[in-house]
Amino acid sequence: MKKHKFTRPANPITVKVAEDINAKTHTLMGMFKDFTNEEKREYRRNDITSRLAGAVMKAYAKFKDNDRCSYETYADMFIVSEFKHYIRDYARVIEIESVTVSCDRPVNGDDDAPSHVASMVETRNTVEQAIDRMDFADIIRILRRTNRLYARVFSLRRQGYKLSDIAPMIGVADWELYDVIWPATKEAVKKIYDYGR
Repeated sequence: MKKHKFTRPANPITVKVAEDINAKTHTLMGMFKDFTNEEKREYRRNDITSRLAGAVMKAYAKFKDNDRCSYETYADMFIVSEFKHYIRDYARVIEIESVTVSCDRPVNGDDDAPSHVASMVETRNTVEQAIDRMDFADIIRILRRTNRLYARVFSLRRQGYKLSDIAPMIGVADWELYDVIWPATKEAVKKIYDYGR
C-alpha cells in the first residue's frame, strides 16, 4: 500500500486547526461589536467556535490521504467558507435588530434586545464598528476605484487573514504593510464610511 505525504490525523482538531479556529473567532468577534451584553457576547463566541468546528468535522470526513494538500490546509478551506457564511448570516441579524418602531423601545418587543438609541455608540468612527453598518461589498467596490491595493488588503483582512499572512500575498515587506499600507487602508475605509453615512 502506497504511503502518502499527507495523511489524516487521528484527531480532527489538531493544534494548527485549533489555532486557526481561535484566530478566525477572534477576527469575527472584532468585526461585530454590536452586542454589549456579556452573556450575549459569550453566546456569540461559542456560536462562532462551534460553527467553525463543525466545518472542520466536514473537512475531516472528506479528507483523503494524498501528496498535494495537508489536512490543515484542507480544513482551512472549510473554515474560511464557514467564516464567510457567518459574516453573511450575522449581517442579516444585525439588520433585523436595528429595525425599530420607536428609538427608545427595544426591537421586536424583546426586553433584552438593544434599542435604536442604545446602538448609536459614541465611538462609531472606529473602523471596526463602522464596517458593521455598511455593506462590505460597497466599501470594497468604492475603495477599488481609488486604490486597488487598499481594496485587496481590506478584502483579505475581512476574510480573516492576519497582516503577517497578507504581506507576502501582496508582495511587500511586513514593516511596509504594518506601518504604511494598513494604516492608510483603515483611513481610506473610514473616509468612505464617513462620507456614506
